[in-house]
Amino acid sequence: MRLFDDCGRILVLGAHTDDETLGCGGTISKFIRKGYEVHVVIFSDCKDSLPDDMNKSTLRDEFFAAAKSLGVEMDRCIVLDYKVREFGYFRQSILEDLIRIKKEVKPGIVITHSTKDIHQDHKVISEESLRAFKGISILGYDLPWNCLNLEPTAFVELDEVDISCKIQALNMYQSQITLKRSYFSESYMRSIAVFRGVQNGGSLAEAYEVYRMCF
Repeated sequence: MRLFDDCGRILVLGAHTDDETLGCGGTISKFIRKGYEVHVVIFSDCKDSLPDDMNKSTLRDEFFAAAKSLGVEMDRCIVLDYKVREFGYFRQSILEDLIRIKKEVKPGIVITHSTKDIHQDHKVISEESLRAFKGISILGYDLPWNCLNLEPTAFVELDEVDISCKIQALNMYQSQITLKRSYFSESYMRSIAVFRGVQNGGSLAEAYEVYRMCF
């Protein structure tokens, strides 16, 4: 963690509720255990993607429960109200929100979606992050089902407590488990962490692409 010693606040960005836990939940857990101040901003609660018989606040509520489980302070969590799968129509507004968040949070490191991510909303967040956070270190996280050719250039080594915390946080997303999202399974999350750990020469890890490193 020496690289992050002087980074100040860490800002995690997700297009949708659950992206933050799936992509870097173990890292969030580790940073918080080490005493870092972590902020999380989500751009859509995906209410329009929920079945008609499900409460429209479900994913928003699950996000806050997951963030709390990871150790994130509730006043450091924000959920915005962009319409899922339509981020491309609102690039300028998203950029302006990112610039506003940059001024408010003053992050030393931003963790965002990989530019290799093929989901349209994820791609907008990653691209606008690069525009908004000039002069700030930026890492892109791995969602393997969307990142078909991620080439990791940084790893965060995880302890068992971190992967367990990530799995516990994912269990807060009961709506997605009910919808049988296979990537929410403990076996899948552990297999990815083991794979990245082997690449890193250790036991467990999460992987990132480094887009900018500022000292």
